[in-house]
Amino acid sequence: MFDDFPDKNGSSNARPDTLDALSDEQLMLEVQGGDGDAFTVLFDRYNRLVLTVALRIVHDASEAQEVTQNVFFEFYRAARRFDPARGTLKVWLLQFAYHRSINRRNYLLLRQFYNRPDLDSSHGLGSENEHNAARARSRTQASGRSGAKNLGKPTHIVSP
Repeated sequence: MFDDFPDKNGSSNARPDTLDALSDEQLMLEVQGGDGDAFTVLFDRYNRLVLTVALRIVHDASEAQEVTQNVFFEFYRAARRFDPARGTLKVWLLQFAYHRSINRRNYLLLRQFYNRPDLDSSHGLGSENEHNAARARSRTQASGRSGAKNLGKPTHIVSP
């Protein structure tokens, strides 16, 4: 039980350290045998790559994260179909990422995801430029009502 925790020197006796030294094909053999730790090592190696591919295709961070999760889920379920004679694991995984990302982008296009107004700007949480423009309009309107010539200075009202 305590073998999974680091010792005083910070080194760990956990099995994933030994798995890090294995090649992708050797790790896939372990995954095909049901080793979850080997899958974790492969995930750590390739999750950023898959996320980058997904992000470049779907152009939305949360959608890209969902695609990445789905890619690795399907990757794990299809691990037995991997054949190193047909290509490298990296290419096989990238094909998963590419095709799932294209499918998700097409789904989002069909649902007009990219045509919707930005929720931040519709709730008054838009960009700083939008806020500055709104402030300038309100100052102009306020100065027009009060007849004040100094647009940049606030008008103070003193009550008795």
